[in-house]
Amino acid sequence: MIGKWAEDFGVESPGSLSWSHGTNSEEALIKALEGTVHFIETDVMINRKAELVCAHPPNTDSDLTLNAFFWWVRGKKTMKKAFIGIKLDFKLPEILWSSLGLLEKYKFKTPVILNADILRGNGAEPARFHPEAFLVICQTYLRYHPNTIVSPGWTTAEGMPYTKENVDEMISVCRWLDNVTFPVRLSLMEESWPQLQRLIEKDGWTLTVWSGTDPVTDQQRQWLRDNVDHNKAFIDIG
Repeated sequence: MIGKWAEDFGVESPGSLSWSHGTNSEEALIKALEGTVHFIETDVMINRKAELVCAHPPNTDSDLTLNAFFWWVRGKKTMKKAFIGIKLDFKLPEILWSSLGLLEKYKFKTPVILNADILRGNGAEPARFHPEAFLVICQTYLRYHPNTIVSPGWTTAEGMPYTKENVDEMISVCRWLDNVTFPVRLSLMEESWPQLQRLIEKDGWTLTVWSGTDPVTDQQRQWLRDNVDHNKAFIDIG
């Protein structure tokens, strides 16, 4: 699927697609829409008014509601984008159904990625989501929206690489999925690579490499170029 997305965007591979990460304010969203990015990623929370908002913990509110995010992107309010994908990073399990219900109203025809940390990573905090529940709910939505893909990940801790047990558990949980992209933290990849490679052995299974607020070095960029097939991975790094 992500190979077709690359064709739709007119780039040579999924790894060539560009990203706006953590787009959690109206200012950041407008900047992304007026720029050259192909995908806009936002984090989904709920505020004290019970509104779905674009915010990353520990923040629980922002000046951008999820409804406004969809309105700007779907309506192409800036008139600068004809085709753009979105990635929703869900931070709380209780907002998943309502978020997908709101997403449904906007009838996106462009690519949509549904992401959450569903498994506990090595030395990391427990995941908030029940893995099977997240996947089943997302697959229910995907059944009617074929241009959508699920992105299940792990919680992570700095300096704690992914283990064989982490990858075994993810493969077991996702064994019934045909199309999936696994988010993996760049700073943990090199040491974990013998295990992480197993996630892209199945057709339709890919990676999404992310860096978040981690600094990205020239050595890491070179390692990515040398080791990761850009036809099997999104590259969402700073």
